[in-house]
Parts: sequence; structure tokens; C-alpha cells
Amino acid sequence: MAQLSAIGGSKLRIHWLKVPHCWLKRSAVLTNTTITHNTNRDVFQGLFTCSCGFAYVLYDGEKNPYEIKAFHHRVKAKGKEWEREFDILVSKGMSVKDIAKITNISNGTVLRRIREGHNYVEIGKMKKKQELKEKIRIQENADKEEWLKILDKFPNYSRSELHDKNQSLYARLARYDNKWLELNLPNSQRGKSKTSEKINHERDLNLLKKAKSILNDWSLYEKQAGKIIKRTQFTLYTRIGMDMRLKEKYPISAKYISSFIESKGDYQIRLIDQCIENHFKDDEIKKYKILAISGLRKLEPKAEKHLEEIMQVSNKKF
Repeated sequence: MAQLSAIGGSKLRIHWLKVPHCWLKRSAVLTNTTITHNTNRDVFQGLFTCSCGFAYVLYDGEKNPYEIKAFHHRVKAKGKEWEREFDILVSKGMSVKDIAKITNISNGTVLRRIREGHNYVEIGKMKKKQELKEKIRIQENADKEEWLKILDKFPNYSRSELHDKNQSLYARLARYDNKWLELNLPNSQRGKSKTSEKINHERDLNLLKKAKSILNDWSLYEKQAGKIIKRTQFTLYTRIGMDMRLKEKYPISAKYISSFIESKGDYQIRLIDQCIENHFKDDEIKKYKILAISGLRKLEPKAEKHLEEIMQVSNKKF
């Protein structure tokens, strides 16, 4: 019997699981157990890994894997041994029905694995990569169509004025296909220094106004997102719709934004404070629980010191 370590005063006792490779007459041996916090369910969970590579998840309070409905949803990996033996069954010419019976998976799943050529992990990664490329291609085409509509609607606008019409769209096109964007922009006003400086200064003030509005409402933005969001250069400039590569043209906005960029230590402190506020108002604060719930692995010295100081004060009453 395997045992998940005590958490919150209770112990999980887990029966040995007969994993799918048991038809090979090999004993299932759990060689590794990893305990994490499931933020969606707000419970602790254990990832159990067999010596053959088979891995599954159980949640706090669950005792017997056989009693879990739709247990196949808990399986995270079947293991290389299972995959190898499955390929052997296929190569022997065994029927789909017999393979399904031996491996305890559906006929449809057996057929799908055979058609995929048994190279499941690599094929899965390739499919995801292709799906992502197709998604980007569709988005890029839609962005280009939208940009051409803006050009038709405002034929006499300058580059800066067009940029201001849809800053996020402009930034995406510059990233996807900058050559195409350049071909679909009015002639550059470079060389007309006074006019350019005036335009840049006006845009700088407009961007500053927008930056102040967004940063003043940052806590509301995090509340809507349901999590603490680190204030990095990329996050801030993306939210404002400003191209980081052009920040030298807008020094006032760039200076203001740089004052709000968050260090890793400060970000961890905010995560720790939120975790304590949400989970440890009336409980003793323990470091390993803080790390598990917040998803932090290694604390920066600044955050480490902050947590120790809070624990020294708060844990005195326990």
C-alpha cells in the first residue's frame, strides 16, 4: 500500500493500482510520488509514477483508484513499456478486438493508435505545432484584412494616425509580417524632423495618459484575471499598445513605464501576501504550503526574508 504524506491533519492511503501493463505479469511498483496543490479544485493531489512509466493522479481524500469513475481521465502517462508491448501486439497481427481486451482500452482508441504509427508523443507534438501554425496563419490573414479596411476608410491618414487607430493590430502585423505592413503604409515622413518631433511628442503624451490609466487600474485588471500578474516590460507595453522597439521615440512614456516594472522578488512578495490573505488568516503559516499553493519553486532572497518576517510575527499565536 502506498501512502501520501500527511497534509492538513489527514492521511491519504492509496491501494496499489494494477496498471495496464499487468497483463505482462509484471508487478506494478510506484517509484515516485509528487505532491502538488491543484488550484482549480483547491485540494492537494498526488502524482504516482510506476517503474514502467505509468502515471496517474489522486486527490486528497481518495483511497482506492478502482472506485474512481472515468479513471482514464486521471492517467497522465502509460509509459514506454506499455507503448512497446502495444507495438508488439500490433506487429503480431492480433485483431483490434483482442488488443482492446488485453490493454483495456476501446476499439476506437486501438485503431487511432495504429493509424498514427505508434509514435504517439512525437505525433501529438507535431499536431499541436501544426494547429498552432494554422491558428497563427488564420489570425494573420484576418489582421491583414482588417488593416486593409482601415486603409480604405482613412486613405489620407499618416502612419502615426493609422497606428493610433488600432495600436494592438499594428503591433501584431509588425511582428507577423513587417515587410507586408511596410508595403501597406503611406510614405514615411522621415526627414521632416520638426513635424516628426511634434507628432512623436503628441503621441508620447497620449501614450503617457493611457499608461497612467492602465497602471492605476492594475489591481482591477488582476482581479478580473483572477491572479497576480507580473509587471514586466512586455506585459506593460502590450497592454498599452506600444511597440517596445520604438520606446526611444517616446521618452516620457518609457520613463513612466520603467518605474512600474516589477522585479522577480517583488512579484514573489505579492504572490506570498495574496496566498496568506486567502489561505492563512486563521492558520499557522508554513513555507512548504505557501510554495505549493502559490506555485513558487525557489524564493528570491528579498521574498525569503519577507516570508520569514511574516511567519515570525503571525505564528506566535499558534
